[in-house]
Amino acid sequence: MHAVALRYLDAVAKFGSIRKASDQLNISASAINRQVLQIEEQLGVELFERRASGMTPTEIGQMVIDHIRRTLHDFEVVKGEISHQKSQLTGLVRISTLDSLTMHVLPKAIIDFRRRYPGVIFQIETADPPGVSRLVSIDSADIGLTFERQAHPGIEVVHAMPASMCAIMHSDHALADSSSISVYDVPQDEVILQEDTGPIGEFLGSEFAEVKRNAVPILVSDTIVASKALIVGKAGIGFFTRFGFLEELEAGSLRAVPLTESGAASLTLAMVIPAGRRQTRAVGMFVKHLKSVLDGEPMVAAP
Repeated sequence: MHAVALRYLDAVAKFGSIRKASDQLNISASAINRQVLQIEEQLGVELFERRASGMTPTEIGQMVIDHIRRTLHDFEVVKGEISHQKSQLTGLVRISTLDSLTMHVLPKAIIDFRRRYPGVIFQIETADPPGVSRLVSIDSADIGLTFERQAHPGIEVVHAMPASMCAIMHSDHALADSSSISVYDVPQDEVILQEDTGPIGEFLGSEFAEVKRNAVPILVSDTIVASKALIVGKAGIGFFTRFGFLEELEAGSLRAVPLTESGAASLTLAMVIPAGRRQTRAVGMFVKHLKSVLDGEPMVAAP
């Protein structure tokens, strides 16, 4: 028997007439009567005694009504259990990301998400922009955060936002109040470089390659943590997006001066997923959550 029909029978038994059930359910009396007659025909018995004063269940009818009410109650219990299970979401979310996103954005997103869904666990692997795309394309990561440069087979962009590259320096530096600078304006003895500078060079172009050849960097590191420590300590200037320095920029201890190089200004951060693969519920919900976190960062794309 259909759930709607069960509710019709229950209402007729409860209110004593098809008309009163119709008023309570806001359903036409003819529709309710049709369902009652169909069920009686299927069972081969009359479920109600029909009198001028109203309708009362027969002995068999009462047995059916009792069954209906138990069924409807059990269904509500199941709905509650499903709702509870939703709040106890479980699963693994694998993320491949640029190093800078592990400083503030991803930890914030994960902490907020796990407050509501403590059963979800995360795995993070850092890589350069091409590496992020590759890991997602071969299904070694559920979500990737990378600089969007060109289409990559096997991945789908689900979110994108401006993420210009800047010269990150201490607010006390002589260049800190500049509206914009070129990579050539950075003193050669203050340059901080990433160990794998290829991806950066791709976005900054020939200008950065020349600076790289001529500079004697005070630090070459494969992690933003060491670079950030030197910048905070007023030891040098690095070329990064704002993502890894959001708290310091908001506090005013560091400055992000936009670069005049066109490649740096047009940089885009993309959230990517494997193309054509069905997401788990945990991954799908975290993708939505991460979009809102990224969109809510006021300093990500600020000039």
